[in-house]
Amino acid sequence: MLDRLRLPDTLVPRLAAALRMVRGEPDQGLISLTLALPSWDGRLPAPARPGAPFFYRAEWAARRVVLGLGEAEAVVTGGAGRLEALDQGLARLRARWRHLDLDGTGCEPGALAGFAFDPLDRMEGRWQGWPNALLLVPRVLLQRRHDVCTLTLTVSAAGLAEAERSLDRWLAPAGPILDGRPGPVPGRGERARPERLDGEARRAAWLDLVRASRDTVAAGALRKVVPSRELVVRTDPLPEPARLVAELEQRYPRCAVWAVSRAPGLLVAASPERLVGLHAGHVVSDALGGTAPAAGPFEAETVMPPLASGKVQHEHALVVEAIRDALGPDVEGLAAGATPEVVSLRNLAHLRTVFRGRVREGVTLLGLAGRLHPTPAVCGLPQAEALAWLREQGNAARGWYTGAVGWVERNGDGELSVVLRCGLLQGGEATLFAGAGVVEESDPEAELAETELKLSGFLEALRCA
Repeated sequence: MLDRLRLPDTLVPRLAAALRMVRGEPDQGLISLTLALPSWDGRLPAPARPGAPFFYRAEWAARRVVLGLGEAEAVVTGGAGRLEALDQGLARLRARWRHLDLDGTGCEPGALAGFAFDPLDRMEGRWQGWPNALLLVPRVLLQRRHDVCTLTLTVSAAGLAEAERSLDRWLAPAGPILDGRPGPVPGRGERARPERLDGEARRAAWLDLVRASRDTVAAGALRKVVPSRELVVRTDPLPEPARLVAELEQRYPRCAVWAVSRAPGLLVAASPERLVGLHAGHVVSDALGGTAPAAGPFEAETVMPPLASGKVQHEHALVVEAIRDALGPDVEGLAAGATPEVVSLRNLAHLRTVFRGRVREGVTLLGLAGRLHPTPAVCGLPQAEALAWLREQGNAARGWYTGAVGWVERNGDGELSVVLRCGLLQGGEATLFAGAGVVEESDPEAELAETELKLSGFLEALRCA
């Protein structure tokens, strides 16, 4: 019951009154009701039950957190036109989506947007049950922007009466937040030891793939290609999602940390790469390409080239060139820094060039994503030929790894991150993913070392969670 949740005294009566106020109106679309919350620390609580569906995004550098629970509306699609279909689905929702900001918070409702690397991925094996592309409006949404905390309830106009009857059940998953209980902190007890299940044969096969990638580039068929690698670890029982997320937030404070729970799995990521953001007509996109060990005593320094090497600079230049070409037709005043900045993330450093500009009339966030994805940083160049080659090698069915996941507001603003530094947890196992950009100068052992460094951060978070 609601009284057992110890909700703020006025919250439930005000929500119930607002539902009664809009009930019976002819609009058959979505209705969102937003109220201010006294506080929320922005941490992910433990789910109400194992496998409970939710999504969470925290970008602590920007002091912005969203947590979505349940489903009010969803668009599921796939295939070559999947992003156009999601964009059209969002347009249909926006055309009949009312928002009552009862406390004038300025926080918009919105939807999770996520999609796989390959539009033709049939989402089989460990990705069974995940859609290729998804737009999901949560039933209950909690947001924190700086010090403003809100709760939004979204229902269909036809379901308002049911919403009144089910208010306690719908709000129950948010109970730990609404109770004012603090979020989890990383555990400090004895560390678990996830068991790696890769072995020498798997590593040798991946080295062969890198050699084939390099030979294909050297022959002139491609300018760059990005093979990916999977590492399966046995970790039973799986860590509590909230603790794993807290570990990643602590390790990667400059990254967007994501968690998406869909039966039968949980995808968790700490992404350093923004695919594209759109805010009040202004667009921003990261060209993130080129990797080297960060300053420190890392063994990979003996085989991986430094950021100043010609190989790493060449990799980055290819990404910059492709993003400039992709955004140019839709963005006015497109500008980027003259030299890339260095982004250090614990044991790795990347080169990043940030593009900014203003979108032309009618250009949307998902439309921009369709022009950009997959970038040379996760696929290769030329884009279509690199993707076709990865499919031929059986290396394109990656699920959401190197796809994108993001948050799209009702007004069309939002941000999408490339799904990197991630793990898919299910059934007592965690599958970790990493990739490396291969150009003509690539050394297979160095590319293997790069993937090991990329995997090590998530592995360490698993041990501590």
